[in-house]
Amino acid sequence: MIEADIEMYEGVYRRFMELYSIEKINYLLKKNNFQNPVIERDTLKFYYNNFYDLLKDLRYMENSNIYCDRKLTFEKKITLKK
Repeated sequence: MIEADIEMYEGVYRRFMELYSIEKINYLLKKNNFQNPVIERDTLKFYYNNFYDLLKDLRYMENSNIYCDRKLTFEKKITLKK
């Protein structure tokens, strides 16, 4: 995917948010003068009947794509045939 982006757009688009470990979050909080940070973690499982319901929920949570430099249009079919 990276090679295709470089060839077609002369650059690479970020497609996923960076994931942080609990250790890194704890480090960042302490670095920013939080004295004794407490971090809790919950695991939630969601099940969807179809993929479009998942996409709809992501959009409602505003987690579909947060990057400012994202592509705002879909690829044209001719581009995908290359």
